[in-house]
Amino acid sequence: MLNWSYLLSITLFFLETAIVTYFYITLPQKKGNLACYDCDSKINIFDFLIYSKCASCGNRFNFDGFWIIGILLFSNIYLSISSANTNLMIQRSIILAYFTLIFFIDIRTHYIFHTTTMFGLLGALILGFLNGNFLSSLVGALSGFALMFIFYLFGIAFTKFKNRNSNPGNELEEALGFGDVTLGTVIGGLVTFEFVFNALITGILLAGMVSLFLIIKMLFQKQYSNLFIAYGPYLILGSIPYILF
Repeated sequence: MLNWSYLLSITLFFLETAIVTYFYITLPQKKGNLACYDCDSKINIFDFLIYSKCASCGNRFNFDGFWIIGILLFSNIYLSISSANTNLMIQRSIILAYFTLIFFIDIRTHYIFHTTTMFGLLGALILGFLNGNFLSSLVGALSGFALMFIFYLFGIAFTKFKNRNSNPGNELEEALGFGDVTLGTVIGGLVTFEFVFNALITGILLAGMVSLFLIIKMLFQKQYSNLFIAYGPYLILGSIPYILF
C-alpha cells in the first residue's frame, strides 16, 4: 500500500513544478505572459520543461526546466522520508519551492522581484504564527533586514568610491541590490531570530568565496572585466541548512 506521505509528496511535486515554472517564465516578462524569451511568442509549460524549441523562432529554451524538476523532485522525496510529521513536510516543501523560484529568476535576470519577497515575508510571518513563534519570526525578519541593509549601504558607498574616476559606461554595478535586502528579510522570518545571522553570514561568505575564485580565474586568464554575481542564490543556499535541520 502506498504510504500517505509519499502520495502527498508526489502531489506537491506536480503542483509546485507547475507553479514555479509558470512564475519563472512569466514574472520576468513585461506582459507577464507564457512567452519565448527571444521572440515573445506564446509557449506552454511542457515545452519549456522538456527543453524544446520555440515553434516561432526555433531557439531552444534554457536548461533551467530540468533543474527545476530535479530540485523539486529530490526535495519532496527527501522531505517525505526525513520530516517528523506531515505538517512539517508541507511547510518545508513550500519553502523550498519558493526558494527555487527566486534562485533561478535571480540567476537568469540578476533581479529579485519585490512581489515575490512581499509574498514570502507574509508567508514567513503566517508560518511563525501557526508554529507558535511569531515574535521570533518577526524579530528575525527585522534583524535580517537590518543586517542586509547595512551591507547594501556599504555596497553603495564602495561602488561610488570606485566609480569616482571611472569613464561613463565603465562604472561598477552595485554588489547588492535592494532585492537582496528584502530576501534577507524573508530568510530572517523563516529561520527566526535564533538563526538569522548564521544563515545570512553563511550565504554572504559563500558569495565571497565564489567571487574570490572568479577573480583568481580572471587573473590567471588575464581577462579582466567587471565582476557581478547574483547574491540571492547564495543567501538561499546559506539558509537551507537552518530550514531543513
